Amino acid sequence: MKIWILEIGEPLPIEKNVRLHRYGQFSQYLAKLGHEVTWWASSFSHAPKKHFSEKHEKKYLDGLCLYLIKGPGYKKNVSYARIKHTKHFSDTFLKLSKKEDLPDIIIAPIPTVDSANAAFIYAQENNIKYVVDIRDLWPDELVNLAPVPLRPFAKFLFKNSYRKMREICSKASGIMGVSNSYISYGLGFAGRERRSEDIFFPLGYTTVKNSVESISSIKQGFVNKYVSDKRSLKLCFFGTLGNYFDLFTVFKAIHQLKDEFPIQLFIGGTGSSLKRFEAQVGKLGIEDSVVFLGWINSLQIQALMELSDVGLAPYKVDAQMSLPNKPFEYMAGGLPILSSIQGELKAILDDQKCGHTYVANSVEDLVESLRWFQKCPDEAIEMGRRGRDLLENSFSNEKVFENVEKQLSNIIDPSPSEYA
Repeated sequence: MKIWILEIGEPLPIEKNVRLHRYGQFSQYLAKLGHEVTWWASSFSHAPKKHFSEKHEKKYLDGLCLYLIKGPGYKKNVSYARIKHTKHFSDTFLKLSKKEDLPDIIIAPIPTVDSANAAFIYAQENNIKYVVDIRDLWPDELVNLAPVPLRPFAKFLFKNSYRKMREICSKASGIMGVSNSYISYGLGFAGRERRSEDIFFPLGYTTVKNSVESISSIKQGFVNKYVSDKRSLKLCFFGTLGNYFDLFTVFKAIHQLKDEFPIQLFIGGTGSSLKRFEAQVGKLGIEDSVVFLGWINSLQIQALMELSDVGLAPYKVDAQMSLPNKPFEYMAGGLPILSSIQGELKAILDDQKCGHTYVANSVEDLVESLRWFQKCPDEAIEMGRRGRDLLENSFSNEKVFENVEKQLSNIIDPSPSEYA
């Protein structure tokens, strides 16, 4: 297959000391199978806000063609400069793509709507198949950034994005999504029922096998420096400390339980909410129970998971995630999951008995879950084992990528049996 991918938000394989995300890993997987893959990306990397090329250029990496489009960049994630940046990428792609041989299929992730719209325009002009990958619920998520009374006005401002989504999804050969509910979101714009070309593409996780000696050394360092009571219930959380996560409820639950049994929460990550979280910990007087580690690397993450008893996924009550990557990472570490997400993730945790779900924003509900984990350590360990088995059997990147590659192949060249 000759596959084009339009993705402008993930870490680039030319960056140093980064862990590649969904399309960084999937594009490499496809290239290793012998497919001709071109990843159209921005020269500007989203996370570090840094340019990695000063011109439009192609870079060839182990069979993968990384086509970098030089863009203006932006300083803030939510800004007019970012809107201009994504529009520039989309317009430039439509110009540069005219000089390239036609692909068999285009994968258009959302976000962004503009880049997916460029794939739609190119595909329509050249009679090419394309699939839309719903990774975030745009434009709804953008509208929901506004205060509730102003959301009708915000939706009016984004009316053009809603119009584009209807066109993009209705003409797509298939709708992909990180969860079944995300596929349904795309199908709502398409105005049709689900069919075989629509692809479940969960985030999954690749288990990295690191040196036992190096992990043990890092873990012992954590114990020596941070563990105040070896009998404590140890929780871990790592991620960007931003708008999606509600750690305030977690802090209040720890404060309520501090006289019942020792708890320690290890937090790896930085972000816009870090100072507010630190202030709340100080206000509640639980500095001994909450450890802010800052940014930590993959070795430290693995060591932290080995040290911990429970992996925490504390999303806000209005978070629209369905199957985020955090739980899969905890599964890879053999940890039971304590999550606030309802819907598909709750169903998986309940059906597979690999975690608990508490009601977001409910301190009392979270307290009861923490009491259970403290009282039932053996059952919690079994939860972690079942989660790791589930990941390896159904949600490892290898399994996920294999399934998606087969379905993309079938969209390009449908098997006769489907039409018999």
